[in-house]
Amino acid sequence: MAETSVGPTSANRNRVIEVQEVGGGHGGFLSAKGSMWHLLVGMLALAGRQSQRAAVMFHRIMRFPMWRSLAVATAGLLAAGCGKSSAASPADGSVADQRLAEAADTGMGPERAPLSDVAALSDGRVDLASTTDVGKDSSAGRDSSVELASAPEMASDVRVPDDGARDGVTSPETSGLRETSSAPDVPAPSEVPQGADAPTGVEAGQDGAPDTLATSLGSVTVVRDEVLSSNATTVKSYDTNVNVASYRQHGILYFGGYQFVAWYNGNARNVVVARRTFDTKSLAGGMWAWAYVDFKLASGADSHNVISMGISESDGRLHLAIGQHGAQLYYARSVAGAVTGTTWDNSVFGGSGTSDVGAAAPSAGMPNYGAATDDVTYPYFIRPDAKTLQLAYRTGTSGDGEMQLAEYSAVGGAWSYVGPFTSASGSYTQNGVTSGSRNAYPHGFDYDEAGRLHMAFTWRENLDTAFIANCSDAINNHDTLYVYSDDRGRTWKNNAGATVAEVASKQTAGVSSFGLVIDPLAVGRDMMNQESQITDHNNLLHVVISYIPDTYQPGCATDRTQAQPFHLWRAADGSWTKTQIKLGGQDVNQGYDRAKIFVDASDNAYVLLPDLRLVGASARTQWTDWQLLWDGRSRGNYGEAIIDVGLTRAAAGVSVLYMKDTSSNTGELRVLDLRIASGAG
Repeated sequence: MAETSVGPTSANRNRVIEVQEVGGGHGGFLSAKGSMWHLLVGMLALAGRQSQRAAVMFHRIMRFPMWRSLAVATAGLLAAGCGKSSAASPADGSVADQRLAEAADTGMGPERAPLSDVAALSDGRVDLASTTDVGKDSSAGRDSSVELASAPEMASDVRVPDDGARDGVTSPETSGLRETSSAPDVPAPSEVPQGADAPTGVEAGQDGAPDTLATSLGSVTVVRDEVLSSNATTVKSYDTNVNVASYRQHGILYFGGYQFVAWYNGNARNVVVARRTFDTKSLAGGMWAWAYVDFKLASGADSHNVISMGISESDGRLHLAIGQHGAQLYYARSVAGAVTGTTWDNSVFGGSGTSDVGAAAPSAGMPNYGAATDDVTYPYFIRPDAKTLQLAYRTGTSGDGEMQLAEYSAVGGAWSYVGPFTSASGSYTQNGVTSGSRNAYPHGFDYDEAGRLHMAFTWRENLDTAFIANCSDAINNHDTLYVYSDDRGRTWKNNAGATVAEVASKQTAGVSSFGLVIDPLAVGRDMMNQESQITDHNNLLHVVISYIPDTYQPGCATDRTQAQPFHLWRAADGSWTKTQIKLGGQDVNQGYDRAKIFVDASDNAYVLLPDLRLVGASARTQWTDWQLLWDGRSRGNYGEAIIDVGLTRAAAGVSVLYMKDTSSNTGELRVLDLRIASGAG
């Protein structure tokens, strides 16, 4: 059963009515009775005497077959009296086509903000000055409305055995999580038309989706959906794209009144770093200016060869780590003061001109750095304070690697090697099978406001180890683990505060280290690595993970279309709480790709799913009232999307970087700005 909503008119914008599409052998039911059904709905809406509460009640009553039958019979009598023919409904009975037909006849379709024809330059840049407004694309048969749940969105309680027991697993420790409680009822969301804030030259309310969705948690408004490049490089692998892979710690980054994006562009695969002015309160954004770096992504590269950005605040430099997957790390940095300077072109990286011709080349590794950088994957820039910038990265391979830490001092302008803090060695046994190597996959690195560095992660065992018979496609990821550091990565402690890694003594955290596991999960659940985490204003860590519960695929889980997202958070006393994210009591099929988590100024939590659905939960319920806040599935994102984590904690919204799906070598790279007006906290 698919649930959609009849779009509001300006006079009836809070009417939320459910249309149930009957599938299978009953497909003709909605087709034959569709016009009568819509007539009844239209009369109720146009009566103008319903409150939102009454509309929601009607919405829920219609879930029962008896009342639906009565409604259809009543609509039939009304239709006979009005002479309205059922032939007005599309022959295929599609809800989208019916809504489009009704929009033409009665004005009940979603209000549409104007699109703009965005002119593109030869290299993919967008010429906003030459745009002209055109009518809204209303492709028939495409249902792009927000999906509204008919029942209150409540989190599902997830019980983890207190002893952390897992069948057939030998673990050096035990762990338990607190069981969450169900959230109170929350009213169903209502659609509120909005579009006046969309600036010329960008798209708002794309594909007919409402510009604003109001819920009990607040409202989410599309401010703009802007083409940054119409010619961005497309490198698809591991079901994502090199320009928007979730494990980019910073692919889009705000600092000091400016926002930066780095990506590979065109068939030449040049590195581009763009900058615009950005206001965190109004979310007003300026024109993008481009700067090139003379690096071209190799033809054999995959989606791991990402570009990551970092900013050293006190000297105003932007740092880039480029193009590595178990290979040489390439590094570039801007001149001092460039981040907030008046000029943004090739000169900020030491080049000349305004195209790839004349751009400066990066160096192989950081200049005068005291450690090897020829075997690097997953660079993460981390900023502990104004004078320091850090770079965490993996050496080695998947299933056999270590996390390393480097540090940049703005005082001397040089990088120094700190050392490794995770280990590949040790033994992990499951079902009588033992693995002798692994690597840690971080969900991120975050300094809280007290200066503590947090890292949640998962282990991946050697991929040649078959823990489950006849399950060759299993990903050998297991457990959610946690460590923190109060001295900028020199010493790492487990959840209880015991030291598990110390650079000075060459001690590293490994699979046999005690007290690391905070959520036990055995190999075989297709657990995703490198999802995301964030600290809130009370210094609590929030983590989103996903895997396939055994209720879907017992034994050997390899079909990620049934993967479910979970929210974990750490309280001030060190206890952890885990909640499965559900919408309207229903499971949320996340799919293969990764989700991103962030918080607002009131510490409400938000998760951007890879299909661009935005869900949220309020701090006042301790993040149990998960609900759909905005639905961007119609925007055609491929793979994953990344968010500006430098922006979300204090801004009035969030910026999302995503790519339109395409079968060609290049495609549209877009920046989506969403205003979030919190109604809870």
